Amino acid sequence: MKRSLLFSVTLIFAIAFGAVALSYHLFVKYQRTLHERAFLQRFETVFKSLPIITRDDMLSKELERFKSLGFEIIAFPKEVIRILKEAKTLKKLSGPFGEARLLEHKNVRYVLLRSYGNAILLKDIGQNGENSSLFTDLAFGAIFFTLFLAYVAVVINLRPLKRIERELKKFLSGETDIDLNIKGGSEITEVVKAFNKALQSLKSVIEARELLIRNLMHELKTPITKGRIAAEMVDDAKQKKRLVEIFERLNHLISEISALEQMNSNLPIKSERKRVFEILQDAIDMGMFDSERIETKIEPNLEIKGDRRLLAIAFKNLIDNGLKHSFNSRIKIYADGKRLVFESEGEPLKKDLSYYTKAFTGSEGKGMGLGLYIVDQILKLHGHKLSYVFSDNKNRFIIEF
Repeated sequence: MKRSLLFSVTLIFAIAFGAVALSYHLFVKYQRTLHERAFLQRFETVFKSLPIITRDDMLSKELERFKSLGFEIIAFPKEVIRILKEAKTLKKLSGPFGEARLLEHKNVRYVLLRSYGNAILLKDIGQNGENSSLFTDLAFGAIFFTLFLAYVAVVINLRPLKRIERELKKFLSGETDIDLNIKGGSEITEVVKAFNKALQSLKSVIEARELLIRNLMHELKTPITKGRIAAEMVDDAKQKKRLVEIFERLNHLISEISALEQMNSNLPIKSERKRVFEILQDAIDMGMFDSERIETKIEPNLEIKGDRRLLAIAFKNLIDNGLKHSFNSRIKIYADGKRLVFESEGEPLKKDLSYYTKAFTGSEGKGMGLGLYIVDQILKLHGHKLSYVFSDNKNRFIIEF
């Protein structure tokens, strides 16, 4: 699965946020446990004070002792009655001097002490837990905020990468006018500046190459056209035919150079559904082959999707390759489902097909070694595949579409 750098960074920070959140939850839970334990200890300490309330003359120092434990006495009888009616009992302790009940009313805890007909209601006024909770919230809030600022800073620093990706995709699609002038002082910006210089240099080389090829093609077109016209004026019919074929061949070579330029420049191809039989006929005419040496078994309605001119060049090169390397200078072309087979008798390839589909490697003294390279590049451009099989002394080059 393809994952962007931004996704990875976001995932790391998400894990960090999750870890901090989990730590916060566990810490708060631990604090509450400690607070609850401390409260129960205070509750038990108050329970031990039951003998005191049996005296009618509780000293003020005993009242101060309750306050030091975090409790205050509810002095108003009506309020005591109201709380006792609405409160729920959480815990109860009994002893020889009476009982103590832990009550809760509207999120506030109370302690009811009863001993021999005497009773007092104490309200929990301890604030230690709340202060500790506030400090914890502030501390973890600061951590969360710091993490968030760090994430925003990283995302801002990674923003140039998204622009680089966008501009490079435009460059790969054949558009050379791209903009990578990104301002800033980060390491990414410095890399972008260096990369931008390299792209500008590459752009200059590509433009110079395109200009050279176009000028070369233009300069060749003129003498070829003039030679073709001059050939028509030759009286000897045999010589006339030979010269016309030569100039036509040169003209087709110019077309192949143009096709190579189109492929190398990543220019969009004209893709449409065409009948295979018609493209094969274009290929035969383009190569000026002797049709008697080519046997075809193609259904008239069999179609292939792609650029008709480029596919015709690919078919022409496969036909030319089969005729050159066959024992009898003959080739058979037939369709097998979604496969187009170019079959001829001859010696098997000495190396793997991938060797011959590289530029200038497959000629074996019979050309420039570009035939199968051009075929392979054209088929890849269309999403088709070229394969090779040798059996029964026959070479079979197969186009799978």
